[in-house]
Amino acid sequence: IDGRSDERGHFVASSVKRAPEDSRIGATSEALARATQTRSIAILLLRPCNEPEPPPFVVGKDLNTNNLFGTAILPDFPAKPQNVDAYYREVSYGARALQGTVFDWITIDPLVDNCDTNALTSIALAKASENGINLSAFQHVGIVVAAGCGNITGRAELGVPRTPARYSWYWFEGGAELFIHELAHNFGMQHSTSYSCSSAAGQAVPLATRDRCTEDLSFPQDPWDPMGIRSFAHLGAYNKMLQGWLAGTNVVTAGSSGGDFTLEPLELATSAPQLLRVPADASLCPA
Repeated sequence: IDGRSDERGHFVASSVKRAPEDSRIGATSEALARATQTRSIAILLLRPCNEPEPPPFVVGKDLNTNNLFGTAILPDFPAKPQNVDAYYREVSYGARALQGTVFDWITIDPLVDNCDTNALTSIALAKASENGINLSAFQHVGIVVAAGCGNITGRAELGVPRTPARYSWYWFEGGAELFIHELAHNFGMQHSTSYSCSSAAGQAVPLATRDRCTEDLSFPQDPWDPMGIRSFAHLGAYNKMLQGWLAGTNVVTAGSSGGDFTLEPLELATSAPQLLRVPADASLCPA
């Protein structure tokens, strides 16, 4: 097989010849080359003066740096292969990476409402300026608070793929899976929800009109997707398509006559089909 790598790093064959039966067939592999978009993030740690500083193994500068970038901070935090930067590099097939800085704890006045993200952002920006932290160099700002917000551990602004949002908030948390989830909101991804649908006869069906479908509000909604539950699993094909990580021959649309389709696993960087789109009437749910 002769060919080349296209602009997305996929191998495109230009010619295929059958090898003689008596020939010795060898194989070579070449790392996929693709342009990497590196997003930058600053993490601000805020501690209300009426709250104790959390133990470093719960949340803190070293732990968050380790979870985000895999940086070894010895002796407590060895290099962490499962980090946020490594995760996005893998699921985007090399198109998305993350770099940045986690700043040390900043003491603030007691909060009136721990969950007020507007107030937290204003306080964080003011304190960053007071401490000489230049946030203009960062595309994203994560605000970690050493205080609780009920059963909420993270929130984020919802962006769109071409215009990511900037802010995310975390309460007494610094886990890699939570950072993956909230940053995905910044990148334009919504929750991966699940629905239960029934036919007119009351039988369970995969598709129905919207009045016969209800969202499953139990947790987790989608146990196979980081936008449904914290995990290092790959993001769903739909979200990968919106980000531009699946495109061209990766996406196949079924015709009105249907057909048989073979899809490759999402974990593979390939030019083969990985997402099948099935046209459906707008009155159907989920659609």
